[in-house]
Amino acid sequence: MALGSAGCSSASGPGADGGSMGQEFPCTEQGIRDAIVEGGGPHTFACDGPTRLMTESEIVVDHDVTLDGASRLTVDGGGAHLVLSVAEGVDAELRGFTVTNGDGGIRNMGTLTVTHCTVSGNYRLGVGGGLSNAGTMMLVGTTVAENTAEDQGGGIFNSYGTLVVTNTTVSGTIYAEGGPGENVVAVVASVGTVVRGEPGSSPGCFGTPQDIGPNEWVSDGYNIEVGGDSCGFDATGDQINLSAEALNLGPLADNGGPTMTHALGAGSVAIDWIPEADCVDADGQPVTTDQRGQPRPETDGTICDVGAFEVQA
Repeated sequence: MALGSAGCSSASGPGADGGSMGQEFPCTEQGIRDAIVEGGGPHTFACDGPTRLMTESEIVVDHDVTLDGASRLTVDGGGAHLVLSVAEGVDAELRGFTVTNGDGGIRNMGTLTVTHCTVSGNYRLGVGGGLSNAGTMMLVGTTVAENTAEDQGGGIFNSYGTLVVTNTTVSGTIYAEGGPGENVVAVVASVGTVVRGEPGSSPGCFGTPQDIGPNEWVSDGYNIEVGGDSCGFDATGDQINLSAEALNLGPLADNGGPTMTHALGAGSVAIDWIPEADCVDADGQPVTTDQRGQPRPETDGTICDVGAFEVQA
């Protein structure tokens, strides 16, 4: 499965659906909607600085498109509705956005790549507080944190879909469901993923026992699970059943980068854990920056940290 580690670039090119080359749209909810209708991209937005958009209703991505928030755009659901959804059959990418305060953050039925984004502070009465996936979803250099759900999957709810996660921190449970003889669920943790539970919630990866088997959880190595051994992390360099104290993640905060991140505290087991030769994405290409755009490994270093944050010298 192709998986890149590109940041919030604004290079332009035609969309897969024949949409336009990348354009700049107004920094408004309507601007986002117009960019989706235009298709193609990547499309950027004329924001003077960090901007929070209070949306009136769910934003539906129903055209093949790449939207680039350039790490300035926060899309807020106002606590009343799902923030963003991707329709079945659509191929989309979301770059450099913060998705927050929705009745669910993002729901994907198509193919969606989420690059260098923050999905936080969302609540869902049902399942999938932060992300809900029934298609193919790829998370790259992204933080999914401080989301809650009344039923399952406070962090991510993966339903009969494929989820690939690289250099990402997921705080809160990943819940998967699938059915024998139907679309097999695959949750792949590529190099540099941290999975931990939020305080008061169960950590790790869960699924309905009759549906989820060990072969449906795949690790590419050097991943971390806090509080248990439920994700099937058994490849080279994986660390399981760690304490929150050993991981020593700071709170979700502005740590100097374009999006919110969890900083790694002193002595964290995530620091200097991945040999540079293995610090690659799912395509085997070197991952050279963290979520903030900081060098990975750190300047003059030879070992990468695990997760979305690279400690700098």
